Amino acid sequence: TVSTTQAVVFAKGLHTDSKGFTFISQLSRLGDLQGDDNTFPSRVFENGILLHATVSCYSSDTDVRKTAGARSVDAASSVWNLGASLQKPVCLLQLSIAAKGLFHNGVEVQQPGKTVRVIRAVMRIESQPSDSYFRVYDANSIMLFLTSALVLMGLPKKFINWFSLNCLGQLSTIYKKVVVQDFGVRYACARAVLQMVSQSVCF
Repeated sequence: TVSTTQAVVFAKGLHTDSKGFTFISQLSRLGDLQGDDNTFPSRVFENGILLHATVSCYSSDTDVRKTAGARSVDAASSVWNLGASLQKPVCLLQLSIAAKGLFHNGVEVQQPGKTVRVIRAVMRIESQPSDSYFRVYDANSIMLFLTSALVLMGLPKKFINWFSLNCLGQLSTIYKKVVVQDFGVRYACARAVLQMVSQSVCF
């Protein structure tokens, strides 16, 4: 569980240590507080803040290192050995500062010759879409991959051709004589000569 004060302290981005635009400085009253687990930083009361929160879940430490770890200083650090598994997935919460200087302006008193305006600093947390990674073995995907590979390689056609020429007994012999015909050079030349002679004879 993360408290709101912890969320503000942990959030990074937009030059976390810098101060945003201020209408009226309240540091003299609030003090320059950095904030801790139980106290908001004084900049929240003075300027307001917008936080973005994302939650990503993982079933493998490898995916944790490739995503969350890649954004850190050392992706190979043992800190990313979280023991994520399908039985006990791990979810990581990321907080970032999206905007500073978040105010609500309004009019509290409106009288002839007198207008009192109210400026309220606002802290808001918005959830953002994120990606999660769960790796499982899918028999349908494996079967689809193998079937596609076999079709692309033309193996079904080759198997049917081999089966027809070798595994059907006498029928395979007939098929083989049709598909794989004997060729003799002497016989083919003699046949060609006889055809030429027969065509030259006048009837």
